[in-house]
Amino acid sequence: MKKVSEKPKKEKKIRSEFSKRYTPSFVGFSVMLAFSMYLVYVLNLFSLSYEPPVKKVEVEPMLIEVLSPYVEKQEPKKEEKKKDEGKYKVNDEVEAKVATGDAKVDEDAGAKPVKDNSISISEVKPEVTKDISAVASSGQLQLFSSKLTNYTFAAIDSAQGWNIIGNNLYYITSDHNVLTGNQMINSVRYYFNERGAVASLVGIDVSRHQGNIDWRKVRQAGIDFAIIRVGFRGYGEKGSLSIDDNFHKNIRGALAAGLRVGLYFYSQAINIQEAIDEASVAVQQARGCNITFPIYCDTEFAQTDRSGRADRLDYDKRTDCVEAFCETVRQAGYMPGVYASKSFFYGQLDFARLSSYQIWLAHYTKDMTNFQFGYQVWQYTDSARVSGITQNVVDLNIAYYDYTFRTDMSSNGQNVVLFHDYNDILPYENAERMIGEYSTVKTDEHYANTLSLINSLGIDSVKDTYKRSLEIVHLAVLTENLFNNATRKQNEESSAEETEN
Repeated sequence: MKKVSEKPKKEKKIRSEFSKRYTPSFVGFSVMLAFSMYLVYVLNLFSLSYEPPVKKVEVEPMLIEVLSPYVEKQEPKKEEKKKDEGKYKVNDEVEAKVATGDAKVDEDAGAKPVKDNSISISEVKPEVTKDISAVASSGQLQLFSSKLTNYTFAAIDSAQGWNIIGNNLYYITSDHNVLTGNQMINSVRYYFNERGAVASLVGIDVSRHQGNIDWRKVRQAGIDFAIIRVGFRGYGEKGSLSIDDNFHKNIRGALAAGLRVGLYFYSQAINIQEAIDEASVAVQQARGCNITFPIYCDTEFAQTDRSGRADRLDYDKRTDCVEAFCETVRQAGYMPGVYASKSFFYGQLDFARLSSYQIWLAHYTKDMTNFQFGYQVWQYTDSARVSGITQNVVDLNIAYYDYTFRTDMSSNGQNVVLFHDYNDILPYENAERMIGEYSTVKTDEHYANTLSLINSLGIDSVKDTYKRSLEIVHLAVLTENLFNNATRKQNEESSAEETEN
């Protein structure tokens, strides 16, 4: 009987020793396996495509009437087929002298562009002197920057004027709404997308006729880009090629100040070879510079009496020249564009042949242009005053496409949610706070209350992100509880066995 009674004790002792050595590892393995499976589930949730809401919050109707949507096709178009690669090659042997600065000697007509029937000058003369991004709003903008999403929540009922929200620029009206569509503010044009964020760029184009420019002040005035004249061809019989005598100074200053930069060449080509030579000069000068906007062929009449060497080209020959310029630029690795007035595009060029290039439209009008074709940049006045430019007035442009970042800016503001009252933002702020507190509180009641608050939120994409974040914390709490319970049970069993022994 003694031997029989001792055998079970020996087996029990062996099992106890086994438990001490191997049970914790087995429990840990089980916990980690459960954790891994649940983590895979949560990560699969995160792998689902996440689309921020296009229209997060409806605001009340705007006081300022939307003038017009911008043209249908703003994004640069892809060419259907490439032109003859061998025909349009940069001529590196062509030479152009730096202009003397004497318009008569250089035959420079750039200072006095010919006005045509597309011109209807506004009585308002724009004056750009302040950095719109630095203008303090009237009142206080109340913000909540989410740490769990990429959203910035803003209450705008106490704000007015220019405001930066989530790295996007907005203009809040006196009745505390945001503007949309094409608008003029202090005689400067802007386009605001459906979210109320600025989706356009303010630009100037300059040449030697603007004199010495303080580019730092120009940038601080709110100018985003500059299209700089790289050169021109004289309009006389000789048609000499010249580099704008302020080109190098202008491009260095503009780039150093942080502006996006493009180039234009004032063309007086009368045949394809001359157009290739003009483009060659532009490309030669562009090399080594950070040119992100296109290189444009500027085609217009040189003289009112149409006595310029290219003024009397017929419709097809002029289009041939512009096309040759653009193809040479394109095949050199740069983006080509065409600058002309509204009536010039209509009557002097075959637009169908040029529509694949970037279009820079000149139409001076106090209203929205009624140009019937697509365009990416619109020069809407030639009489603006801009801080940093004192010698002369300057042209103002609005760009609906950002060539530097290759975007039409329609997505601007997609990370911003606008409300009128901050009380409408508090549920989102409280939900994030409660998610963070759950890792400390760790009660079922707190979890249920947090989930209930999340479910009451109005923005589905934010709601889903908050739920995922809560589930991650919930997983950590469950895993910790499971491990603690297993460890406690093991310790209790070990203590009982030691007591029995």
